[in-house]
Amino acid sequence: MTFTPTRAAGLAALADFVDRAGHDYAETRNFDRGPGDRANVSMLSPYLRYRLVTESEVVAAVRARHPGETAAKFIQEVFWRTYWKGWLELRPSVWTDYLEDLASLEATSGGWRRDYDRALAGATGIDCFDAWIAELAEFGYLHNHARMWFASIWIFTLRLPWQLGAALFWHYLYDGDAASNTLSWRWVAGLQTAGKTYLAQADNIARYTGGCFTAAGLAARRRNHRDAHAGTSTADDAGAAAHRAHRAAARRRRSSARNAFARSDASRCNRRPALRAWAVALR
Repeated sequence: MTFTPTRAAGLAALADFVDRAGHDYAETRNFDRGPGDRANVSMLSPYLRYRLVTESEVVAAVRARHPGETAAKFIQEVFWRTYWKGWLELRPSVWTDYLEDLASLEATSGGWRRDYDRALAGATGIDCFDAWIAELAEFGYLHNHARMWFASIWIFTLRLPWQLGAALFWHYLYDGDAASNTLSWRWVAGLQTAGKTYLAQADNIARYTGGCFTAAGLAARRRNHRDAHAGTSTADDAGAAAHRAHRAAARRRRSSARNAFARSDASRCNRRPALRAWAVALR
C-alpha cells in the first residue's frame, strides 16, 4: 500500500477498508504482521492527519456498512483521535511545556547519550526495538501496538527521556499528530493518567508479532512517573547534535518525492535488512 497525498486516494483507501472495519478489525487489530502486511488495520491515519478525509466521513462510511455495534471497536479508535485533539486544545500548556523540555534536552548535557546514540543507530541489542527503529526510518510508519512497545522500551528499559522519543516519532511518522503522538507518549510514561503506565512485556510482543521477536532484556518494573518525565539527565552535545540531524533528515524526507508507504516484499519476520541502510545513513 502506498500513501498518495490526495483526497481521491484517501477516499479510495476508506472504500478499500470499510468491509474489514467490523469483527475482522476487532479480532486482529493488535497483531503487528510487519510492513509487508497491513491488511488488519485501516492505514487511514495519514489521510486523517492531513485532513484529506475527516473522522466524520470515516465514521459515517463505517456505520453505513456495519450497523449496530459491529464496528464499535474501530469507531472508538477514531473517536480517540478526536478526544486527544480536544484534550490538548483545552490544555495548551502541555504542548508548550513539551517543546520547552525538548529545547532544554537539546541544549544541555547528561549521562545517557550512549544509550541514546545506540537507540538511534538500532544497536540496542533488543531485537524488536532495533527492527522498529529501522522500520520507522524506512517506511515512516509503525503499527500502533509497536508504537506502544517502542515507547515503553525507550522510557523504562533504555531510560531515555520520553520527550526525545515523541520528537523522533513526530518527525518520522507520516501520520505524526501533535495530540495523539505527544499524549500517547505521556500515557506510556504514566503522566497522562495518574498511576497508570504501560510496560512492554516480551511474551506479549512475541504473541502479537507471530513469534518474530524474543524481546530479551526488557525492564521488569516501571520507573516512577517523575523519573520517566525527567528522563534522568539530558543529552550531551553529541547526543543533541544526533537528534538535530535526525530532525533535519526527517524534514528532507517529508519533502522528497517519495511520499509513500512502501510495502516490503520481505517476509513479515525479515526486518533486519532495512537496519543496515538505517545505520549507514546515521554516519
